Amino acid sequence: MNVMVGREDAAEIGRLFRANLTAEVRVLLFTSRHGCLFCDQSRQLLKEVASLTDKVKLEVLDKDEQIARAVEMAVDLTPTTVVLSSNGAKLHFVGMPAGRQLKCLVEGMVDVSRGRTQMDEETRRIIRRVSAPTTIMVFVTTYCPYSPLIVRSAHRFALENPMIRAFMVEIAEFPELAKRYNVVGVPRTVINDRFQFDGAPSEEAFAAKVLEASA
Repeated sequence: MNVMVGREDAAEIGRLFRANLTAEVRVLLFTSRHGCLFCDQSRQLLKEVASLTDKVKLEVLDKDEQIARAVEMAVDLTPTTVVLSSNGAKLHFVGMPAGRQLKCLVEGMVDVSRGRTQMDEETRRIIRRVSAPTTIMVFVTTYCPYSPLIVRSAHRFALENPMIRAFMVEIAEFPELAKRYNVVGVPRTVINDRFQFDGAPSEEAFAAKVLEASA
């Protein structure tokens, strides 16, 4: 199998990890031996990323054998990557976090390791007002230049507020799920299965939409 992370990208990720990773980062990859077209590639991608530092600990699980763990981690589809935060937050990547989404994965690991996000105080104030369980799904492709902005914000919201769960969903791997939510362009964001919007608003505007949808 070909190398998934190119030499230049690997060097840049390695530098970012050396400069920013402080605490250990636990990463779970859920796979399946039944009809999972991208599980092998996802496993290799994550192994290559984890090999660039001794602080990322990767665990590969079979969803069909580790049913209780999959339920605990809110994993329904494979491949799904879950980055675990020490505060209980989970960053979900449903589908292979390749292409432009690789940056979201790497930066999410940095946020988790450092135990904080780079978010302005007004946005933080808004997102911390979410008081009911809230699920954010961001539908993306690996090549869309705008999708990573929304994925990163959704994951930061989950790290800031334990009431929020955030999922990146790659539509090429899960077209039926995209069809269910009428996704015709990306990024499309769905909050609590009922509130939807397209495009990439500012992080503060996105936080306001999450707060409104959670009410």
